Amino acid sequence: MKQRILLIVAMLLLATPAFAAVTVDVTQGSGADFNKVTVAYTATGGDKVRAFALEFTIEANSPQTNWAGIHDFNRGESNKPGGGYGIFPGQFKLQIDPVNPNWYAQYYYPIAPPNDVDACNTGIGTRKVICELGTLYKDANEPGAVGKLFVLDVNFNGQTTPQGLTVATNSVRGGVVLENGTSLAPTINAPPKLIPQVQPVNIAGDVNLLGLTGRQVPYDANLKVEIYSGTTLIETLTATMTYGGTQGIVHYSTTSTVAPGTYDIKFKAKHWLKRRVAGVTLVAGDNTVNSLNSLINGDVDNNNQIASNDYSLMRANWLQNGSDLPGDLNEDGQVASSDYTQLRANWLLNGD
Repeated sequence: MKQRILLIVAMLLLATPAFAAVTVDVTQGSGADFNKVTVAYTATGGDKVRAFALEFTIEANSPQTNWAGIHDFNRGESNKPGGGYGIFPGQFKLQIDPVNPNWYAQYYYPIAPPNDVDACNTGIGTRKVICELGTLYKDANEPGAVGKLFVLDVNFNGQTTPQGLTVATNSVRGGVVLENGTSLAPTINAPPKLIPQVQPVNIAGDVNLLGLTGRQVPYDANLKVEIYSGTTLIETLTATMTYGGTQGIVHYSTTSTVAPGTYDIKFKAKHWLKRRVAGVTLVAGDNTVNSLNSLINGDVDNNNQIASNDYSLMRANWLQNGSDLPGDLNEDGQVASSDYTQLRANWLLNGD
């Protein structure tokens, strides 16, 4: 009797179908593909998956990050080995003639139309898309147990901070549906946020160094670039000056780590007073910032004012010859009367 009961239990276990399990993997690309989100699936055990209904929502923000496009999906019947989920229920009735189907009809893609049930104010160009994919096959050429569903494109719309992402099944459309008509809750692996690729803030332009007559570029070719938010110094950069094509005009370029925004920028070269350019809007990518209002010459000790200590340093080097001498304001290789004339003209001035 005991052996008979064990045999019956064993037969029941053998006859019980394996439970199906489905995993949906959502991954954001990297590098040049940072704006692409790939959606793939894995199905194991039990009945095969007949259809997917998934929704993808980006957190509300301004300016709004949105879904810009969808591609890399199958179209039409899965009537060949490796065929995929190419039937789009939400769009089928609007785009496809069931008698003479044209699977490449314009706008026939997996996204539910915005006038469809539960899809109001969704779709390409918005922050939410509802994607429906089904399968239709013959001769047992059903889609594989592992595959890619589609790729979504993201428009970050200038956002530089991570954008929240929610991925879920859409229960109104059945979620994930098996061949036997039942629905199941898949395991969804998705990043909690989409990460924009932030371009560096490149700053370049021309600066006018008053009184530079002896050389095209100062002996000390370092230009200090200070970036302020209000009165707070955010970042200090050093750029190398090159000849700007006109005597006294030098060119510079540098790269900042500040976020795009509006700042004040101050420029300081050796023995010139600081000059501020106010209200500069910096964007990701290339920015041109010129300071053609002359930087004033005569700050020999580089304390951003022209006063007695500058005169003392000039006097100590009076009529000396050489390169990069303290007091050689015009940078002609000698501390002489032309330098003193500049110092006297700018006496007691302060930089910005």
